[in-house]
Amino acid sequence: MSDPLPSPAAPPVRPRRRRWPYVVALLALVVLIGIGVYVYLTVSAESELRAAIAETDRLDPRWRLEDVEADRAVVPDAENSAIAAIAAKQQLPKNWPFWDGPPSAQDPPDAGPKLQALQESFRELEPQRQLTDEQTTALRTAMTGAAGALTEARKLVDRTEGRYSITYKEDWISTLMPHLQDAREIAALLSNDAKLRAHDKDADGALASCRGALNAGRSIGDEPNLISQLVRIHCRAIATGQAERVLAQGEPSEDALRQFQELLEKEEPEPLLLIGVRGERAGMDRLMETIQSGKTKLSARDMFSPAPFGDQSAPSLGDDLTLWTPGSYKSQRAAMLRYMNRCVELVKLPPEQQRVPFQQLEATIKDQPVLMRLWVPAMGKVAEAARRSQAQLRCAIVAVAAERYRLAKGQWPGTLDELRKAGYVREAPSDPYDGQPLRWLRLDDGAEVYSIGPDGEDNGGKMDRQNPTTPGTDIGFRLWDAAKRRQPPILSKPLPEPNEKGPPAGAGK
Repeated sequence: MSDPLPSPAAPPVRPRRRRWPYVVALLALVVLIGIGVYVYLTVSAESELRAAIAETDRLDPRWRLEDVEADRAVVPDAENSAIAAIAAKQQLPKNWPFWDGPPSAQDPPDAGPKLQALQESFRELEPQRQLTDEQTTALRTAMTGAAGALTEARKLVDRTEGRYSITYKEDWISTLMPHLQDAREIAALLSNDAKLRAHDKDADGALASCRGALNAGRSIGDEPNLISQLVRIHCRAIATGQAERVLAQGEPSEDALRQFQELLEKEEPEPLLLIGVRGERAGMDRLMETIQSGKTKLSARDMFSPAPFGDQSAPSLGDDLTLWTPGSYKSQRAAMLRYMNRCVELVKLPPEQQRVPFQQLEATIKDQPVLMRLWVPAMGKVAEAARRSQAQLRCAIVAVAAERYRLAKGQWPGTLDELRKAGYVREAPSDPYDGQPLRWLRLDDGAEVYSIGPDGEDNGGKMDRQNPTTPGTDIGFRLWDAAKRRQPPILSKPLPEPNEKGPPAGAGK
């Protein structure tokens, strides 16, 4: 028997490679890269923030909120218009005037449409047109109900300085400022008083109430907040708009006109935009600092609450994720400071030079961090509101000066330079939209001083008082010849019937 064939030799056994050292090395590399990224982002953000703070310190050494507050004007109580405004508001009936509020449950079913018609009739009232009987009755009813508030509010006529007490919250943004709405309401109260006094041919008393309305805005003073200064601008518009009506209804005395012009000239150069932007920068930095330190927690609601005039787009998932990256809040705080520094510097330019730089600056906002896009106001719109207000004030100054000239000389001036030469204005004010002198237009029944307005075109003095930014219109102040004032009212819409038993139900509640 033959021997069996030998089995083939088994392949040599290779030693098992140990993979765990490679896994450990890879994990270590990932960790090191992560640490490196974390350190880089953290150090980079800290460096950005330090540089932004250093830039702000260089441009404006007293820019922080506590410094801005400490540098504000101090107003003695005896001269403080804010105290008078607060006292007036405390006595003002609720839902005043009654045509601006909703009807009460006790009102008849048709009260709503009638109140709305009355409200619209006041809003559309042309300066030279007299009040209708219905409007007069409604005004007398409203002013009788607000007699106590008006007594206090009239103290504002001679109080040109004001300051409200503000207690800032740690995060700044949640600070309550109810006095801003109070100032608006007192300005409206005095405006309605001027309207009724002008109807009753008390032109001097009406113009004094216009001064009071302007001082209701001045009661806000140098409050370092954009919303505060926008309310002050609103009160300016109320005062100058009502003054146009007073001069279209009667002939105030030289003394009353001079006092009003002096107050307008005191108000016009006030740097409201600069005050507001510096305060906004300080406040937003305070907010970002508290978020950075963890004292303020950023909620989902905060992410969907854009600032007034700000970007209305909601944050994306990527935006949410960036807030979790190391140093994110420091980096965003630095970006916000740099952006607001640029805004502060731009508002120092003459108003006619601000529009294009603001447009260029705002074009960069889409590339800014998420909190910047959400919380930084659209400064171009705010600057436009300030520019429009300056145009209104400058036109009012010239118009009042021209009325004084007419009273003294029996005719309107031929040019603005005649006003200057006669000493009624120190210089012919420039148009804040193009830097040229304001336009002076003689008309068949009076005159008009106007600015070319936001569209940048001279539209021959055409105005739209309800929508002053409408393209194809200008911003101005219309004056009528004495014989053309107090024109008959125009009845174009049905108005509420007078309530024979007294004020309408719900009035003054």
